[in-house]
Amino acid sequence: MGLAVHDSSTNHDIYEYVDPTGRRFYTSFKVSPLISAQGNDATKLSPLINGTADYDSGGSGAEASAQGNDATGDSAQGDDGAGASGAGGDGADALLASLTDTIEGLGANDLKASGGLGTTAAAPSSDGTVTSYTSGAPGAYNITITFNGTWTSSLQGVVKAAADRLSRLIIGDVPDVQVNGKIIDDINISAELKAIDGVGGLLGQAEPTALRSGSYLPATATMQFDSADAQIYYDHGLFDEIVTHEMLHCVGFASIWGNLGLTQGPSFIGPSAVAEYNKLVDEYAAAHGGSTTLSNGITLVKGSVPLETSGGSDTADSHWSEAVFKNDLMTGYINLAISGSTAPADPLSMMTAASLRDLGYAISSAPQVDAYILT
Repeated sequence: MGLAVHDSSTNHDIYEYVDPTGRRFYTSFKVSPLISAQGNDATKLSPLINGTADYDSGGSGAEASAQGNDATGDSAQGDDGAGASGAGGDGADALLASLTDTIEGLGANDLKASGGLGTTAAAPSSDGTVTSYTSGAPGAYNITITFNGTWTSSLQGVVKAAADRLSRLIIGDVPDVQVNGKIIDDINISAELKAIDGVGGLLGQAEPTALRSGSYLPATATMQFDSADAQIYYDHGLFDEIVTHEMLHCVGFASIWGNLGLTQGPSFIGPSAVAEYNKLVDEYAAAHGGSTTLSNGITLVKGSVPLETSGGSDTADSHWSEAVFKNDLMTGYINLAISGSTAPADPLSMMTAASLRDLGYAISSAPQVDAYILT
């Protein structure tokens, strides 16, 4: 139906459409500079050489830590959160967004992927693969994965396991929503294995593709992984961390912070995550004679969660600060496993879990989190 809104200050156009059933919706295909650093994720490949790796993003390099950090700059490429609830037909209430989320290859660690425990799956084929999978019990938080491309059962198992974990972490239904004539309960994610750019370079892409009006909780999302890379990273034990990290972005980590007003400068201000961060600071002080200064010289200040400020648009504002949180799963950097340790190389902390509560999700009282402390 043509142009609905033109914002001259940002040169941002929103167009109005009506589909054959009479449902009206709005969308935009331009990047809005007002929210250009929200909700996208890109991870750059760094070669692993003798247990170390270097990171380079946007022309500025940061060398890996002595523990073998493989810096993976998760890059916000700009999302476009323009949209509106349906105004005609049956009133579809999905807020459509054009979100471009890019991930690229990471270095390896020793964490191994595990199989899923989901409740619903399509009948497996002779090679053990399925076309779709739904995690979570009926009435719980359900993640429906649709597999596209040529998957192996082991690679699908990583995706299933990530969905299972998030369905145990996020509890309680969120309102159903209609997207493109289909009722969504609670999020549908397309997971595609396809040829992208060969070995190395771009490992995959992930993006929320429809947000609910009002709550902004994602209803649909897509993840794509390079068929030339996926098995390599699976063999290194890193594919599960990549998938879990990206699935957290799909359900809203960083991707809807701006919509909900959860950031203030280089800080996350959601009260649930802040409360967990404050506990981490207190625990650190208790273990260090009252000092709140980290070994790298950063002084911890309670009251808001520090966000990443380096790496330019690749990493800043959409992840926890690497300098403060180091190996948390939702920093912009993936760590290698410490030799001889059975602890996760990149733990999913209670602070990260609590940030999902700030998005509007109900979180389990015994969530699927890992032990985590500041160091």
